[in-house]
Amino acid sequence: MINSRHRRFYSKREDKKKLPKMQIKSGMIIEFMYRDRNGNPSRPLVFVMDTNEYVAANKKTFSGLNLNHLPHTEVEKMFINMGTKVGWELDLETKFPKLDLYEEENVGVRPSVIFKPFVKAKILNRFDCWRTYKYNGVKSVSIIKWKFQSKELKDIYKNLSKKKNYPDLIKPEKPKVETKKPQQPKKPKVETKKPQQPKKPKGGINENKL
Repeated sequence: MINSRHRRFYSKREDKKKLPKMQIKSGMIIEFMYRDRNGNPSRPLVFVMDTNEYVAANKKTFSGLNLNHLPHTEVEKMFINMGTKVGWELDLETKFPKLDLYEEENVGVRPSVIFKPFVKAKILNRFDCWRTYKYNGVKSVSIIKWKFQSKELKDIYKNLSKKKNYPDLIKPEKPKVETKKPQQPKKPKVETKKPQQPKKPKGGINENKL
């Protein structure tokens, strides 16, 4: 079992925060202790894409991608691709970044929007990393703030940290295109000549004709 493969991307204390397991939400990256049905221990690092908590206690589950089974370059590319369809937000309780995926309490983007084009087509056809976990086997959950390396994702984190009023969804910024206003055609100058005064007759006024 692969454990803590990517620890260097969340090695500092401020990159992790304790999370009650019933507050696990779609869109989070989480790490936790887990024992499977045979009692084997592991420490999965999971990008959560679906939760099923409104069922009997022994049937509550959540599903997602175990990132320990992916190269870090694939993790980076996956989140860049997903960011073209889904915005980022700060989780209400932890104030950690997460993708804005649908939850019963938070109407975000349906996971199916990113599952087929980015997970099924680009990840699961090459890596066996989709997992489902039972809540009753989960302990010591932490939400993770992954230190992305790409400028696009770094900028998203930076913009999120500047936002004070939750919720604020952040998408990658598009480059600004300057558009020049079309110039108005110049009006042609029209010269107006002053009317000429009539010329006075030579010799003055002939008084004999008055």
